[in-house]
Amino acid sequence: MLAVGDLEALVRGACVRGVVLNSCESDELAETLHDATGADVVCTMVAIPDETAFQTAALFAEHLGESGDFRAAYELAKPGGVAYRYVPEYRESLVMAPERYVFSNEELRTIYEAINDIRQRLSVVEIELRYVRQDLNGRKTDLRVSAQWVIVLFGFLVSLITFILLYFNVTGSL
Repeated sequence: MLAVGDLEALVRGACVRGVVLNSCESDELAETLHDATGADVVCTMVAIPDETAFQTAALFAEHLGESGDFRAAYELAKPGGVAYRYVPEYRESLVMAPERYVFSNEELRTIYEAINDIRQRLSVVEIELRYVRQDLNGRKTDLRVSAQWVIVLFGFLVSLITFILLYFNVTGSL
């Protein structure tokens, strides 16, 4: 389960205007969430069976899809009694649906062209990233080669110094 602060941040970040808390006795959380974000919240007042919660959620989603009104969907979906509550209680309506569902051919063409433009730009970025990756891979190989030469030269110098010290030690000239 999300912490209250995380839930508030999620609601604020997503600019959500309506939340359904379909868990048992969530009225205090609903008040806190509404006060912190201003979102309308549907919550449960008492412990409810899972079957009731699932049925209410399905009805709510169906009515919200049909009407686009959060409050109206709540009124149509809630079971009888005091199991569910709408916060804030004074709000009459909260329209959630888009204002129109039909686009003209010209609007659809503009949207399609914008999507194609974005796709082409992403392709260019992808190609540029491939070149950058190849360049970085080439540089990484160059660094490894130079590091190997340093190790070889260091080993050669250590061997040479060891040979000289042994030579002078054996000959007694040191």
